[in-house]
Amino acid sequence: MMSTNYGGMAVVAVSGLRLLCIGFDTTSIELLCAEVVPGPFSATVDLIYRHGSEAVMTTFFVNLADTLDRVAAYNDPVYIVGDINVRIDRDDDINTKQLLELLDVYGFTVQVSDPTHARDGPLDVVSTRRDDAPLPVSVYDAGLSDHHLLLWSVPIPRPPLVQHLLCLSFVDRGISLAQHR
Repeated sequence: MMSTNYGGMAVVAVSGLRLLCIGFDTTSIELLCAEVVPGPFSATVDLIYRHGSEAVMTTFFVNLADTLDRVAAYNDPVYIVGDINVRIDRDDDINTKQLLELLDVYGFTVQVSDPTHARDGPLDVVSTRRDDAPLPVSVYDAGLSDHHLLLWSVPIPRPPLVQHLLCLSFVDRGISLAQHR
């Protein structure tokens, strides 16, 4: 029986969704970066986990800036998500200020403001480009962790509907449409 849970990360996809792993080396955070490709649409998801039992170090912001450097130039939508263990609701906290300023410099904004942790406060983020449409993020306590589940939908354009036109010319009146189905 497990007595302590220290996090972990996974990108899980339904059948038919293509995932491409993009590797970034970091020292202060666990980072899993994937390109998600459902058909003609693609997006980049950066899943971040920063250990909450450790103080926020300068290397966290250096590694995050390096990650943002790489993904900011992508043309596809980019989602920065995960457990960063920084209370983003504390305006007077130096780590909060530095995190929000760093995201802002790269054109990203945090979409979560509700508490995401059992002890209250938002410690988890869903961040998108500032010029993208805001994502309504729902926070759900699934009872599996001290962190809550974050749920949101991404608008994925559907491929155009292919229509087939069947033209029939009946020369012989004895031919019925039912015979040609």
